[in-house]
Amino acid sequence: MFWPLDHAAQTSAHKASEAITLDVVDKVVKIAAVLIGGIWTYLNYARGRTFRRRLEPCISGKISLGVAAGAWMVSGIAQVKNVGLSKVVIEKEPTAIMIDDLVLGATAKGTPKLLEQRIPGGVFDVFDLHRWIEPGETIEQSFAVPLPANPNRAGVKLHLRIVSRHKFFKNLEWNADSIAELTPPPTECCPKNTAPHAEVRNDPVKAVEVGR
Repeated sequence: MFWPLDHAAQTSAHKASEAITLDVVDKVVKIAAVLIGGIWTYLNYARGRTFRRRLEPCISGKISLGVAAGAWMVSGIAQVKNVGLSKVVIEKEPTAIMIDDLVLGATAKGTPKLLEQRIPGGVFDVFDLHRWIEPGETIEQSFAVPLPANPNRAGVKLHLRIVSRHKFFKNLEWNADSIAELTPPPTECCPKNTAPHAEVRNDPVKAVEVGR
């Protein structure tokens, strides 16, 4: 005669078990949804072009006569702009400006060709005062470097290398280059006098030596 009570207890226990199971399944589904959403967000951040570290480097310069006889100097501006939406940290040591001489050479078939020659001491630091670049920010630095004498110099090639390292993402490197051509030597200020010779007078004139 106690069977109905036992049946009611079993039914109640079964419903309680189903409720617990549904609650666990609901929590598992919510946790899985959060994990999937997090993974999807990470993939969009890591692989999407919007948040990728993106820089636009630029370098330009010219070669001019130095102060001493036969001396040359290269001067210019190095610039970089952060065109992405992420802050880019600049690695100091690999980031540099490199200068190469361009000399006239020839290929194996005798075709004229400009060859690059590394200039001694032609690698120097740049952007030392900038540890990172904010999104949309542009930084630049001017430079002036004396060049050793080279009678075969036809021009100078400028290289700008920027390196960024990250703890979680891969390291990136950006490069830019340009040709700094030789500026023509200054022309004479006064044209040669083509007028007929004037009458020469024998007035005493004190000679003065003009320093070069």
